[in-house]
Amino acid sequence: MSHDEGGIDGPRRKKIKHDEEIDVAPLIDCTFILLMYFIVLQALSPRMDANVPAAQHGSAMKTDGASIITIKLNKDTQQTTVKYDDKEGTVAGVTAYVAEGLRKQRTNVVIMADRDVPHGVVQKVLKAAGKVEGVKLGIGVQDKK
Repeated sequence: MSHDEGGIDGPRRKKIKHDEEIDVAPLIDCTFILLMYFIVLQALSPRMDANVPAAQHGSAMKTDGASIITIKLNKDTQQTTVKYDDKEGTVAGVTAYVAEGLRKQRTNVVIMADRDVPHGVVQKVLKAAGKVEGVKLGIGVQDKK
């Protein structure tokens, strides 16, 4: 038995050519496909950027096609900001936004407020949204624990 056929030292080893290269074009294609998948997935997922409290009672309201109002508190300045579908707005503009949503067949209105937002601000937004007849108001909360 010769040394190349395998024996005491182990199986025969293949000689490696140093000129061989790995084709990375398919890997780049897969990377771009995954990137596009995650971008589209992120764009379609509902936005829950407010730190809303956990639910205690009640049932879920569909947010697909709903008018979403987000109220956030800047902890440094203690100022609240109101956003309608990620666009900056004011409490005074809530009624017009909800009425425009109703014209677009969006009957559900979901108000998501940070835990730290004063209750009075949330009440003002609810009152402004409630001026439009024919909409269902809901407060955004996290799922029950």
